Amino acid sequence: MIHFKHTIFKFLVGLLATLIIALVHVPLISAQEPSAMDDAATTPQDITVTISPLVNDSGSTLSVSAIGSVVSGTTSISGATQIVYTPTVGFRGTEVFTYAMTDGSDVATATIRLGVGMDAQVFATNIGLSGDDYGTLENIPIGFNYDFFGSSYNMLGMTTNGFLQFNCGGGNCSSTYSNEPIPNSSISHFIAPFWDDLVMQCPSGLYKTIGQSPNRIFIAQWTDMYSYGTGAKLGTFQAWLYENSQEIIFQYPLLMGANEAFGNSATVGLNAYPDGVQYSYNTVSLSEKQPIRWVPGSGTFTYTTQISHTPLELTDVTWPSKPGLTSPVSEADNVPHQAIFTWAASEPAADQYKLLVATDANFANIVLNQTVYQTVYTATLDYDTDYYWRVVAQKSNGCGSAYSDMYHFKTSPHFADAGTPQSVQSGVLVQLDGSGSDALVFNPPLTGYSWVQTSGSPTMLLSDSIVVSPTFTSADPGVYIFTLTVTDSLGLVDTDPVMVTVNNPPIAVDDVAMVRRDDNGDLSILASQPVTIPVLLNDTDPDTGNNSSLTVSAVGTGSQGGTVAINANNRWVNYTPAAAFSGVETFTYTVRESGSLTDTAAVTVTVVNGDGGGSTTPGENGGETIIIPSTGFSSTITVTIQIPAEVLAEKLTLVYDKLDTASGPPPQGFKLAGVSFTLDAYLNHELQPGHIFTTPITLTIQYGDEDVAYLPQGEESLELRYWDAGKSNWSSDGITVIDRDTVNNRLTVTIAHLTEFGLFGKDVQNFYLPIISQKTFTIPDLVITDLTATGNSISVMVKNQGNTPVSDAFWVDVYFNPTQTPALNKRWSDIAPAGAVWGVTIDIPAGDSLTLTVGDSYFDASKSSTSFPVGAQVYGYVDSVNYFTGYGAVQESNESNNLFGPVTSTAASGVPSVASQSDTRVLVGLPQR
Repeated sequence: MIHFKHTIFKFLVGLLATLIIALVHVPLISAQEPSAMDDAATTPQDITVTISPLVNDSGSTLSVSAIGSVVSGTTSISGATQIVYTPTVGFRGTEVFTYAMTDGSDVATATIRLGVGMDAQVFATNIGLSGDDYGTLENIPIGFNYDFFGSSYNMLGMTTNGFLQFNCGGGNCSSTYSNEPIPNSSISHFIAPFWDDLVMQCPSGLYKTIGQSPNRIFIAQWTDMYSYGTGAKLGTFQAWLYENSQEIIFQYPLLMGANEAFGNSATVGLNAYPDGVQYSYNTVSLSEKQPIRWVPGSGTFTYTTQISHTPLELTDVTWPSKPGLTSPVSEADNVPHQAIFTWAASEPAADQYKLLVATDANFANIVLNQTVYQTVYTATLDYDTDYYWRVVAQKSNGCGSAYSDMYHFKTSPHFADAGTPQSVQSGVLVQLDGSGSDALVFNPPLTGYSWVQTSGSPTMLLSDSIVVSPTFTSADPGVYIFTLTVTDSLGLVDTDPVMVTVNNPPIAVDDVAMVRRDDNGDLSILASQPVTIPVLLNDTDPDTGNNSSLTVSAVGTGSQGGTVAINANNRWVNYTPAAAFSGVETFTYTVRESGSLTDTAAVTVTVVNGDGGGSTTPGENGGETIIIPSTGFSSTITVTIQIPAEVLAEKLTLVYDKLDTASGPPPQGFKLAGVSFTLDAYLNHELQPGHIFTTPITLTIQYGDEDVAYLPQGEESLELRYWDAGKSNWSSDGITVIDRDTVNNRLTVTIAHLTEFGLFGKDVQNFYLPIISQKTFTIPDLVITDLTATGNSISVMVKNQGNTPVSDAFWVDVYFNPTQTPALNKRWSDIAPAGAVWGVTIDIPAGDSLTLTVGDSYFDASKSSTSFPVGAQVYGYVDSVNYFTGYGAVQESNESNNLFGPVTSTAASGVPSVASQSDTRVLVGLPQR
């Protein structure tokens, strides 16, 4: 007896325990011989399904006689004609097993392919079409007659470029790649679920006719298609033709990537020129698993997307089945950021898997594309982020890829919390705060804390690195990052960094202002409106060297009932004295830098009623007077400014600002004597550089004996000069001495314009004698003979090549990458991003040398950088700073050879023992710097 085995498919869809079966029956050669056909079914995850495999089998009085082994579930025979399958809890994937049926004498077998928790797959015919534009496979049998725009067809052609074509036998089928709009396209009578310039990288055009007459369905599938132009993966799409209703359904089991995968360059529709219906043309219009239904009527078709359609994918018998995703489950929340991905193995077994994780459902933004040879993979993902994942089962030849369904999940938020950023000053106790960790109720208890400093230098010493909130003492200014690592009882780990900015607090300097009430009762500061005091002009942020980052954060109460408020720009103070008040009123203000550090200064306001106190001529009543007390280097100098009435009419704000460092060295033969300051005019709070008065104003400088005690020619030699920035020197034009009172320590001058001023006294008397043969002078001469620098060390060799010892203390500066060539009275911190300072306080005999190094007895760490750049241009300057002379602290025979360099710094070798910046050296006798 001869038996024929038929592999015609029975399509079963499991909806809970209900199974819908569609099958095709092929007549048998002998009605007495039993014939079994392959079956397929689906069931939701964890749901038992009952399958009736004999419905489409042939023979007399059939019964199920045996069931083959299963991998991920259990089976049993029910009532002799049904098979009950129960999947293993949590299993998702394809279960493939055999069954045997008998008519009592003969036996036939077939295969059941069961999709658990996923779309079903059925074996189909692979037409062998592949590549790009390599023609169309003609004469594919539909299996029934199909009416298309009034014409009946039972054959069609399939092209690699995403459309089916009727009426094209005999080599007339088109494979054109350039899609066109419908109906005015160059080809006709076609069905286009996705007409574009496509590539089949492997033979992956499939078709199958399922079901029984008159309810048969023809399915054509383009599998795992790519774009020819971009090489991008697009997906899998299908055309379904229905025998009974003559409807067409376009189905898209898989679409992934950018807009191109969703129709951005494709034609979608039906065409039988001049008739045709277009769904979209070069438009993003498609969605994965969203079918388009085409309904015939009145000689044309209409379409809708408002339908429910059970997905069914075609596959080749040699291809792997769709992997079933196991974990993370779909719509899972709070997945650990160290996510463990698991899935069921494909059957037939895949050679490898591709794990795809994206941040969007279209997989346009893939963050993980990992080839895996097992069915598990662990990946570290971002916290609190939505992800989408799927797995591709692949053969080693790259053909026959099977894509899983797509699952969405979200990772858990951070459960480590290192606290908020802090801004502190040097030398204070700082407490880190990890108490906010594990604030999320779904997290298990925390079992460990660990703090590590991950940025900033030097390294801070934590009180205890494994407690919730350790402490440390802040050191040098800079930005420091501390990272908290916490571990929970499940072994999950999370980290969180926190920034601690160590700043120098701002320096707020007391301000002095005069408010004048004129005869009409109007208020002004030197006759300007409104009454706002620019208190920040003389304040400084030490970290930036200017006041641009400073704001006024608070003001005090006026001592005499005046109103004080912060201006809207947060940089000025608005002041209004009480009605009818005249005299002196004080209040405080607080300045804040960009972090949270503050300083407080006082404002002294003199309110005058136009009483003529500014006049310098007896009997005159015009003008006003303002007094600036406790200024100068010694803070004992008083500067009195007398403003004539004519100047008051100029409607300016006059601002006095004491300077700690003058813009240039003293004039030749002079020393700086006690005070350097700027006197500037502001109009509407905008600086008026070099403002010239219509009538000169008068300055009286009251100094102390200590301010002139070191002047060789005494206070009789005092001169006030202004800094001419254009000429880079001190000048005296426009300044007239009108009184020199040495008994009462007063110098009175008039000035015609405003700028930077300095008080100078003459230095030693210089005599220029003719050169006498064979006579020499005895005088020292300091030079640098050698300089080396690395990232953490410096060595400077200083030599006295003169003929008499050096007995004066002096400074040595080293500059890394200075913005200009170093010169006298240019500290490294004025012109370079990094540098070092030594204060030499010992005698150096004639001809002797002294080697200076980082951390030695003369190194001043408080004025030096903590580390030095590698590859920098490095200069050294000996006897570098003394603002009271034009030659430094040591008068030498040659003042032009004090500069050495440049040399190039090299990489650090070893860690030297150096002084901390908090270690203040006792450096006696050195000039001010």
